[in-house]
Amino acid sequence: MIIWSGAGILIPLVFIACIFLGVKIFPDDDGTDRFWAFVGLTTAIFSWVAGMVLNTKRGKIVIDEETGEEILLIKGGGHALLWIPMQYWGIIWAVLTIIVIVCSKCVDGDYNERDIFCNNYVLRDEIF
Repeated sequence: MIIWSGAGILIPLVFIACIFLGVKIFPDDDGTDRFWAFVGLTTAIFSWVAGMVLNTKRGKIVIDEETGEEILLIKGGGHALLWIPMQYWGIIWAVLTIIVIVCSKCVDGDYNERDIFCNNYVLRDEIF
């Protein structure tokens, strides 16, 4: 079940749209690093920018005619997916994209001998 508030539902929809767009841009590369880097980073950028714009609270001071009291009306905010504000999903998508790219390099054997992260993966594969 996906739980969202406001425009938070746009995050998974943009991810799906980026997959379709990535297939059109990289027709022979679906499933490769460039494809997933495009999908992940495009979704991350959209989530960050949309979250910053939509979740920015704007205030307006109005005066109550009956009492003469000043009231601050706040508009904005409340756009989230799974209770996480939209702009933070941009960071989550960027980190996940980097992890997927690094892990795929290690599994494919395209690694540097001095890279500790990739060497751990290679050693783990040799044990099993």
